[in-house]
Amino acid sequence: MTLTGAIVWACATAATLPPPPPTCAAGTTLCGDLCVDFQSNTAHCGNCGHACQSTEVCNAGKCAPGCGGGLLRCTMGCVDQKHDPKNCGSCGTACMSGQVCFDGKCTSSCGAGAGEKICTVDGGSPYCAATMTDTTNCGACGTLCGPSQACISGKCTDNCGAGETICTPDGGGPLYCANMNTDNANCGGCQVVCPTGQQCSAGMCGVVCQTGLTACGEAGICVDTNTDLDNCGSCNNSCPSSSVSCVDGGCS
Repeated sequence: MTLTGAIVWACATAATLPPPPPTCAAGTTLCGDLCVDFQSNTAHCGNCGHACQSTEVCNAGKCAPGCGGGLLRCTMGCVDQKHDPKNCGSCGTACMSGQVCFDGKCTSSCGAGAGEKICTVDGGSPYCAATMTDTTNCGACGTLCGPSQACISGKCTDNCGAGETICTPDGGGPLYCANMNTDNANCGGCQVVCPTGQQCSAGMCGVVCQTGLTACGEAGICVDTNTDLDNCGSCNNSCPSSSVSCVDGGCS
């Protein structure tokens, strides 16, 4: 009788044992019975149980009022809509099995750009990377450049070419080299864009006039200083009221 009771008790005990905990993928951690990403999960931001406020998102493991680095705010946190196959182009838009998210669109192959390869890093979802310029996949998948480096022609570099400077694009993205003396999109500084019709010269935006004309005034109006009464011979040199014309840069 004692043996039979022991067997019944053992069977009952075995039947009530909890199931083994799930095995979490790389980049996620077990919180209770869920595998979560501390970098983006608003209910477990940075660690288990650390929930963000209703008006906040979890960005890089910290609660923040919005997403940075070109990320999109979704209910599950900040996502990279250009590469995330679960949120490709918009929140909740999932790519089909065998597809990757490239530039916000689900596709079965990467673009035709130089160095574009399908990368899968740390057991995550596959995505397309421009290995010639991508600082997180420079030259090869998973090759990460330093925080102040740019990926130039598939190599991490601290210095650009002569006269060039490393710039970080607004909204995030790979670092790039720019000549601030002549680059209309980075004139005198990164992301300093010259207005339409102006050109960057010596790090300053200015109007480009036709041959024989000179840009004068704050608006940079092109005038002929040989004949213009208000800019006779040089900018802002107005002829006196007694003059009737400006000839060869002289009032007469």
